[in-house]
Amino acid sequence: AAAGAAAAVAAARGIARLAKESAIAEAELSKLNIALRGILGSKSEEGFKAIDRAARDFNQPILDATKNFTQLSAAARANGNSVKQTETLYRALSAATKATGGDAQDLSGVLRAATQVISKGVVRSEELRGQIGDRLPGAFQLFAQATNRSAEELQKALEQGEVSADEFVTTFSDFILNKFEPAALRIGDSPAEAGARLTKALEDANRAAGPLLMALGAKFQQFAVDALEELNP
Repeated sequence: AAAGAAAAVAAARGIARLAKESAIAEAELSKLNIALRGILGSKSEEGFKAIDRAARDFNQPILDATKNFTQLSAAARANGNSVKQTETLYRALSAATKATGGDAQDLSGVLRAATQVISKGVVRSEELRGQIGDRLPGAFQLFAQATNRSAEELQKALEQGEVSADEFVTTFSDFILNKFEPAALRIGDSPAEAGARLTKALEDANRAAGPLLMALGAKFQQFAVDALEELNP
């Protein structure tokens, strides 16, 4: 009987912990969704679909994917780029990072640098050779190939500020997407990524329960706030 009671308590604690984690994740995701709707307006549904496609194809945690895509969209929207162009760039950098052995941290770094490129309106050596090149091997040479420049020509153009962000968003992203997406998709479907796919399935289950758990948590928190306000003069 004692063993059964202990098992029940352990199970209850596990469920409570899962509920808390699901509610927290759903709350963060909800805030990001509000932010993305504010950035994309009537095009927000296109953005959500783009995030879901990339998350599933490349086994990305939905919270990370939403955060990265939202930040990239903010810069791209201000630069006049469409949701489709933003999705192409996001998928291209995701595929290239995965196909060259990078992880989620590498991808976040690459996407932060891409956001900086778009925000500045020009490609600088510090982003292409540094922040991106450190995480995406051969980025400089790939950009040169994509834009039909020699390495020397590209370096000179970078130094003179002649490489526009549009080349990065369109020409470069199309080039690396075509080059790396097939391999990235194979990796995503491989037995080596079975654990990542299981994590994604569990994440989907948590997301299904998340809104209810978040609503319950909000009610408890509001109850606590109301009680404290009554106690404090």
